[in-house]
Amino acid sequence: MFLGPGSWYTSVLPHLLLPGLALAITKSAAKKIIVLNLDPNSDTEMSGLSVARHLVVLADLVPDLTIDAVIADPGHVDDLDALTRSCERIGAELILNTLTYPRGTRLGEHDPDRLAVAMGSVL
Repeated sequence: MFLGPGSWYTSVLPHLLLPGLALAITKSAAKKIIVLNLDPNSDTEMSGLSVARHLVVLADLVPDLTIDAVIADPGHVDDLDALTRSCERIGAELILNTLTYPRGTRLGEHDPDRLAVAMGSVL
């Protein structure tokens, strides 16, 4: 089960606001994987907040939810130590892979081929 990428408050977290759905996701035996945005500040709702803070918001919203892995592009992580601590808080392994298109093309978008490799490494 993948959460993200996407606008944190309007695309990712709303699924967890419904108590029945949040409980089903929490209890599911499926692996739960978060894919972080390449530019956390492009999400105006979370503008100015670190990628680590995204995970803190998630943990505060659904404290019983365990995440198996967090996939992030190392070139788009503002504070690796803080992100590592946030991953530990939610029980997640941090997977760092280059997820962007080759330089100069489609800035701010995940390269689907690179993202597929990262996702496959977790599954």
